[in-house]
This record gives sequence, structure tokens and C-alpha cells, in this order.
Amino acid sequence: MRVPTANVRPPHHRRHPWISRLSLLAVGALVLLGGTGVGTVAAGPVATVAGTLTTRLAPEPFGEYVTRLSFDVTSIEPALVTAISPNLLTISGTMTNAGPEELTDLAYRFQRGAALPNEAAVRQEIAEPAEPTDRVQQDFTPMIPTLAAGASTPFTFTVPIAGAQGLDVSSPGVYPLMVNVNGAVTLEGGPLEARVGELHLLLTVMGAPGTAPAPGTGASGKPLPVNFVWPVVDRPHLGVGGVFLDDDLQTAIAPGGRLATLVDGLLDPAPGTVPMGAITVVVDPQLLDELDRMTSAYRVVAPGEPQPSMDQMLQAEGSFAATAAPTGGTVPDQAAGTGVDGSVAPNTAGPNTAGPNTAVETAAIDPTTAASGATTLPEASTPPGADAGVTSAAVDPGAVQIPGTVAGTGQGAAASFLERLRTVAARYPTLALPYGDPDVVAMVRAGLLGEVTTAVEHGTTVAERVLGTESDGSSPNDPAAAPAITSPPITSMAFPINGATDAATLTALQSAGLSTALLSEESLELDGSAAAAAVVAVGESDIPAAVAQPDVLSGVGDLIDHGRQSGWAKRVNALTGVLAQQSLDGSVSRTTNPAIFTPDRRWSPDAPGLRVLTDLLATLGASQVISGTSLTGLAASASEVAVPAYPEQAQAQELNHAYLERVKTNRADVTSLQQSLGGTPQTTDPALVLDPLVVALDAAGSTAFRTDAAVGEANLATVESTTAGIRGGVEISSAGNSYTLASSSSPLVLTVQNNLPYNVPLRVEITGGEFVGLTVTNPELQVVPAGRSQQVKIPAEVSRSGQFQVRAVLVGPDGSTWGQPVQLSVESTAYGALTVIIIVVAGGVLVLMVALRIVQRLRGKPDTTPGLPGDRPADDAGTPALRDVIPPPTGPGPDSTGPGGPAPENRTPASEQVGTDRS
Repeated sequence: MRVPTANVRPPHHRRHPWISRLSLLAVGALVLLGGTGVGTVAAGPVATVAGTLTTRLAPEPFGEYVTRLSFDVTSIEPALVTAISPNLLTISGTMTNAGPEELTDLAYRFQRGAALPNEAAVRQEIAEPAEPTDRVQQDFTPMIPTLAAGASTPFTFTVPIAGAQGLDVSSPGVYPLMVNVNGAVTLEGGPLEARVGELHLLLTVMGAPGTAPAPGTGASGKPLPVNFVWPVVDRPHLGVGGVFLDDDLQTAIAPGGRLATLVDGLLDPAPGTVPMGAITVVVDPQLLDELDRMTSAYRVVAPGEPQPSMDQMLQAEGSFAATAAPTGGTVPDQAAGTGVDGSVAPNTAGPNTAGPNTAVETAAIDPTTAASGATTLPEASTPPGADAGVTSAAVDPGAVQIPGTVAGTGQGAAASFLERLRTVAARYPTLALPYGDPDVVAMVRAGLLGEVTTAVEHGTTVAERVLGTESDGSSPNDPAAAPAITSPPITSMAFPINGATDAATLTALQSAGLSTALLSEESLELDGSAAAAAVVAVGESDIPAAVAQPDVLSGVGDLIDHGRQSGWAKRVNALTGVLAQQSLDGSVSRTTNPAIFTPDRRWSPDAPGLRVLTDLLATLGASQVISGTSLTGLAASASEVAVPAYPEQAQAQELNHAYLERVKTNRADVTSLQQSLGGTPQTTDPALVLDPLVVALDAAGSTAFRTDAAVGEANLATVESTTAGIRGGVEISSAGNSYTLASSSSPLVLTVQNNLPYNVPLRVEITGGEFVGLTVTNPELQVVPAGRSQQVKIPAEVSRSGQFQVRAVLVGPDGSTWGQPVQLSVESTAYGALTVIIIVVAGGVLVLMVALRIVQRLRGKPDTTPGLPGDRPADDAGTPALRDVIPPPTGPGPDSTGPGGPAPENRTPASEQVGTDRS
């Protein structure tokens, strides 16, 4: 017959199997030692071990089976005990027999400990629960008679909260609680009574049922200020020119999508009861911009197709504008347009009708057309330098059939989502990030300070435009659908990713107009203890910041990520205990640090998880356990002093430096083109091409590209190909690149061909001439008209004759190069100055020597100048012999009757002549 359970279920034992084994060994030792008393006591157990097992063993073996039952708790009511709560704690869920043996006669009882003294003790209890023994129920409550191995069954545990028959709770506090389940384990020798399961929880009491809170203190005495940051941030989807690179955003905002779940989680009834200021929504203005574009017609790159070029987009827009003109009407004066690489569109308004102060629209065509020479460049419609009116095309790219793209279909989803997002912005404080959520620390480190400022300013403009800044409910798209905005978006607070930053970045953000910040405690060095706000010293100025402490809401992330999956009720139970204890600690010390929770930037919770969180925040708020706190208000109240301490882990996660250098190069190139072309009168607005490049670069530093830079890489590739096409549209003609200089100061004449629709200021530089005796004077800047060729004369001087190679390159006003360098072959047939000097000097020497010889002969002196070629003796008159001047004939001798005639009769033999000269 079984012993009553009250005699075999000691309240203090838990999880000590090694004690059980030592007890058995001790019993065996006593038997071996013998003795009257010992034998009497041990006879029963020894017999039991031998095969007649009973339930009268010592209590230690019960710990062997304490983990046989596992519990999945699905409900704890009330989650927070208050003075008005029902006086009954009910815990429900499912339990499973995880062992290989059947369990029988299951029963439970509650045990609780003393109220935990502080938050640290609460966290320790959550991590390593101990067995509470301050209050133990005397009786077990029966459950089910049998639970087979591996089987599961629902359970419900109940106990009075106040009163001697229950847990006997009479004051606020966080109490450790355990449900002790006993039963019989069916073994081969028979059933063994043991503790087969333990369920550890926290009992959070802000007021004992039936009691009243202290006057003026509320249920908790001092509510804990809480702010939960709620990011609604995605990755960029826009390509260059307003074309979407994918339609994934439509999926994210559709019912059940990630962004829809985040927004809808704040529109359920429960969040409406969350304390005012307890939630702050964070949005990326680029997401707002993309959603706003999607509410009307938009284009998406077709699967497998590359991003369309700016030429393709401008050509399509130009064709659309031309066909959209009213039938029979007059199309505005329109000159033939050319693409960024010189391709030419037909003139739809007649030949050269555009003149000064005439609006000109430009359409581009396939760049291969111009390259093949299939089109003819028109005469310039406006003389270079004329004050021509310039307009940008006002064509909506979403309405144009751009090659390689398809029409987007998310207009309805975008309009609905934006309406709900505006409702959220009307209910909760909304913090706007810089446009594209840039990786500000990495960008500052790469020298992209201007880009950070641009992102801040652009983000402010877009956020105020899309969300609205007035309280009249106005909206740029649907005024009737937008709710009243209680306050404009927060655009003065910096919130770098993960709250991590350094001094240089804070200085840059402050210079960009951000006067406060939300930072992580991990990126700061505080003078004192942990604080929820601090004045961060950066150089000569300070910036007040709200400080989010790590793990301040331990368990929230797990709660959100798993929602109402297995164990969610226990996670809520633990989080409730932590927040309540923080509140209770504050009521004792009269000071408490606000709790700021910042989840991952692009978090992805499920709907049940968010509902659990908002329900909890609403319950805690209604019980005055928590209250809302403003991030900007926290920052303004900062008194602690801190300095930035950028974590190494954060630096390791930054955007790739090589990628940012590429962004930097592209930005400089686009800026150069804007300055060069924008500073010259134009008939075609270069902003049509350049402005979309600027917008694309504004979001090139997004933190989303830390893990997937596909969109950023695609946009940079398009920017690079476009700028290269513009710079390559002006070139030095490759025909006739060989030059012959007939004189020492002959100019080089080159032909510059401008295939662009823009007037381009350029000059030609010749390099390499200094090494071959060629000196050139590079000409001043001159404007090469759009679609024209122009000859450029370059003054040159040569110091020697011969053939040599030099290089010609086109250079813009800022020193940037255009087109490809051209090798020139230069041949000089003229004598240079040095050569002339040498010849003159040599001639002078020769004349001087001849003069000396003449003088000598006139004086009758022998010629002492050695080595002069052609010396001959003089005749008697002192003049050179005729034969010395005229060489003798080479024909027949003196008797010849040939053409030479007979030889002169007065010829003297050579020997005699020589002798006469020497007398």
C-alpha cells in the first residue's frame, strides 16, 4: 500500500542526483557494517533494493526524475498583480513526459520565496532559478492519473495570491515562484514516488489584491520611464533616374509583409493604451520618398535586365513628350536634341526654329546611331554664349515605357501603407533619419563630409513633405486621407546605426544641423555610473544625448522575435519582473534611470510577437509600472558628462572602404560636370542627366549596403557609365594626327569634335614636347559648341628638325580630362634657332679663314694655314691660277678634237709651276 504523498514529497529537495547515489552507498555501507540499530533501520531499504521496492526510501532519490516533465506555458493570469486583480493566479499550458517511463498520480503544489531585493537579484533568478521555500503549500492538488512516456497533456495550475490558504502575498514585490509536480515513475521493480517536474516563474506584485496603494504613489510608487524605439526602415530600391531596381518594396508593405507588420502593430487597439511617449517611431526618408513615388505610375527594371541608361530614359521621355502633344497643336520650339554621348534625335519642330530665350526640350536616342554616323548634326539653334532659355523635362518617368522596364503594380498598396504610416506618425513621436540611413561614421572616415550634410538636409525635406508638418492633415498625394499631425517629424536628433559614433562624426552631424543624439552606452565613456542621458563632449562644443543601455530590457528581443511561440508567456513573465523591479527600486531611491530599448535597424518581428509586446506595455502602463519618456526631453535634461568611445566591433561592421572611395570619386566627377556645364550658357539643360546621378549618390552610403550592396553597386555602375559617356562625347579628331612644321614657329592645328548636346568649355594641352625640343603655348579655355567641331590653333616652336611624338588632351576648367588622349606625330623640316646659330658661327669662321689667306697671298708670304682643301699656287700676278678655279677637263688629251677643243698653248708643266711658286 502506498504511503500518503505528504510524507514522501519533501519540499526542499531539487536536482541533486549525486546526493541520491551517495545515500544508496551509505545505506549499503551500513548493511555491510551490521549493528543492531543499523540493521533494524536498513532492513527495509536493503530488501527493497533486492527486489521488494516500496515507497519508504529516504527522500534523496526523488531528484533523479525532476526533469521528466517539460512545460510550455501559454498563459499567466494576471501577468501583473495589482490591488484590483482577481485573487487567483492561473497558469495554463501543455506539459510533456520527456522520459522513457510512464508517470502516474501526478499532483502539484506552489512554493514561493521572499521578495527579491533589487533588479540584479531578479536577473539572477531568471538566469539560475533557486528553490523558493518561504511559503510552501502543505497539500498537493491532484492532476491526472497517468501520462505515458512521450505524451503531452494540457495543464492548469491555480492558487490564491493573498491569504493563508494560498501564497500569502501582502505587499508589492517580485517574488520567485515554483510549481512542484510530484508523481510515481513506473520502474521495473514498481512505481517510485518522486518529484518529476519544476516550473519556475516570477510573481510580480504591484499591489496585493484587495489592498489600496499608498496615497499619491499609484500602484508602483514610481513608474519607470520607458521609450521603445520602433524602426520602420528598409533598404534602398531606387535606381538612377527614378526607376525601381526591384519591386520588393511592394511585398514588404502588403498585408503580412515586414513593414506592414511593423506599422499595423502600432494600429491595433492595445497600443492605443500604451503610455504617451513610450514609443518613438524611426523612419528613413528614402523609404518615404519611394512610397510616395509608388502611389502613382512607376517603372521597375524587368527581371534579368540591366538598369537602363540615362540615354534610354531621356529618349523614352522625349518620345513620350512628343507624342503626348495635342493633335493639330503647336509643339513648342524644339531643336534637335542629342544624347549624353552625342546621339541625335530628330527635330520635331522644323529646322533651327529655336532661338534665344526659347525653351528647348531634349530627347536622346540610341548612342550607337551617332557612332555609326547615321545622323547629321544640326546647325546650332542658339549661338554659343547666347542667353538661351533652358528647361528640364517635366515628364513623369513612371508614365514612360522605358526599355528594359515594366510597369509597377504597387500603387494601391503604397497609398494604403502611407495612409496608415501617417496615422502612426500622428499618434507617436517620429524621428526622421538622414536620407538613405547613411553609414555616417564610415562616410566621415572616408572624407565624405559633404555627403553627410546633404543626406541630413535631403532627409528633412522629404520627411516634412511626405509626412507633413502642419496639423491640418494636408498630404502631397491625398489630402483627404492624411490624419492631423500632432507634431512635425523630429529632424534634429542624430541616431547612427546601433547608436555608435565617434567624435568626428558627431561634429559633422552637429554641423549639418543635428543638435541632439540618441546613442548607445557602449559607444560612450561616462564620468559616473550608467545614465539615460549625457552631455557628449566633441571638440569645442557639446551635444546632449539620450543614452540607450545594453540589455536594459533583457528578453525583449527574444520576446519580439518569437512572439507567441513556445515559451512566450515565460518571456513576458521575466520582462514584467525586470521592469517592475526597476520601478520598485526607483520608488525606494526616488531616482531611476529611464529604460530605452533600440532593436535592430531592420528588425523583422512577427505580428504575434508585436502584439505580446504592445499588450505588455499597455498593461504595465495601466498599472503605472512604466510611463512614457521623450527622447528629446531626455537629451535636454542631460547632466552627466561623456566622451565618444567608438567600439571596435562597430568599426568592423562599417561599409567597405573601397566602396566608399568609389562613391567619393563618382561624387567628385558629377560635381565637376555640374560646375563645368552649369557655368556655361546652354540650350539643353545638363541637369536632366546630372541631377538623377546626384540623387542616386545621396543614398549610396546606406547602412543596408553593409550586408547587401547590390543596389548601391548597380547605381554606381550607372553613374560611372553616364559620366564616362559625357566626358567621352568631346574628342580630338583622330583623322590626320601627323603634322609637318615648315618653320620654327609653325602652329599645331587640331580639330575638336563635340558630339554632346551641351556647350563645353575646354582647352587643349600638349605634353611630351619638352623632351624633344617642341615648346607649345597651351590656348585659353574656349567653348566648343554643342554638336559642332572646332579648330584649335596651338602656338609652337621647335628647336631642331626631325620626327617626334607628343600627346594632346582636352582639359576642362577644373583640370579634369575629357575624351581620350591623342598621340600626335610631329615632323619638323625647319632649322631651329640653335641650328641657325651654329651655321652662322661656322660660316663666319670660314669667311674669316678665307680673308686671312687672301691677306697672306697679297703679302707674298707662303700659306701657313694647314689643311685647307683646294689650295693651289698663285700665278705671277698673285692671283690663283685659272686651273685652281676651273678644274681641268676629264675628256681626251691635248691632241683630241673632241668637244673640248685643243689644249691651251701657254700651259706650263706642273713641276715648273711649282718651282716658280717657290722661287
